[in-house]
Amino acid sequence: MTLFQAVRDTIERHSLLEPGDSLVVGVSGGADSLCLLHLLARLQPEFDLALHVAHLNHQLRGEQAAADAEFVLRTAIEWGMPVTV
Repeated sequence: MTLFQAVRDTIERHSLLEPGDSLVVGVSGGADSLCLLHLLARLQPEFDLALHVAHLNHQLRGEQAAADAEFVLRTAIEWGMPVTV
């Protein structure tokens, strides 16, 4: 079973999403949150999801934090998703 299939099965088994749901997806820019966003983007048509990407720059890591914020912003725009940084 692929990760995508496991996530879809878990969502369906536990009724985590309903068609037409709106989700704010917190994305740090790291691999785990980008994977989550990618999986939800793949599920978007099936569940008619409205996804909104959110990133909070705590400004604790200087230029690295700013680079993460910019990366998340660019990724969301490239993927056609509304985004708030």
